[in-house]
Order: sequence, then C-alpha cells, then structure tokens
Amino acid sequence: MCEECPVCSAQMKEHIDTIDWGGPICEHVATCPNGCYSYEYLYGYTSVHVADSQFGWGYSDDRQVVKAQTDAIDVAIEAVRLARGIPSEDKTGRPQESR
Repeated sequence: MCEECPVCSAQMKEHIDTIDWGGPICEHVATCPNGCYSYEYLYGYTSVHVADSQFGWGYSDDRQVVKAQTDAIDVAIEAVRLARGIPSEDKTGRPQESR
C-alpha cells in the first residue's frame, strides 16, 4: 500500500529500488500527484519538498540538525494545509528520518 501525502492525503506515487553495486544501496522516492509533497532517500541523503520549501539531511548529520529539519517540515506541512483550507491532523504521516 502506498503512502498518503501528509498535506492533502492523496495516494503518493512511489518508487523503491535496491541496487547491489559495491554494497546494497536503497532508493525510495514518494511524490504527491498534486505536487504538494515529495520525499526522496537517495544514496544516503534524504530530501523533502513541501510545496515550494526544500529540506534535507545526510546519514552523517548531527541528530539535532535532523530534528530541526523534521520539526520545520511539520510546520511547513501545517502552513500549507492552513493555506489550502485542509483540516489539520494530529500526526503528519511523513516518513521518519532515515538512519
């Protein structure tokens, strides 16, 4: 089952791939069909887009940096929901930080 967009709850389009080239590499991309959210985990780097805002971190980044980014994502999601008149939810539903 595909993930739901944490902004508009639409079913996200997902692409998951594992490459075994010098060790396993996992790729995970999830994109909202309405363009309000996307999540990418590629080659150890996580990138999240909420509307026009971009956030990101790598596996070696400090936990406080990652927490600051994920907290900012939560705020951005709520701001986009508010701007679009979408009711707020108790949880964001976004993927957890990759570690």
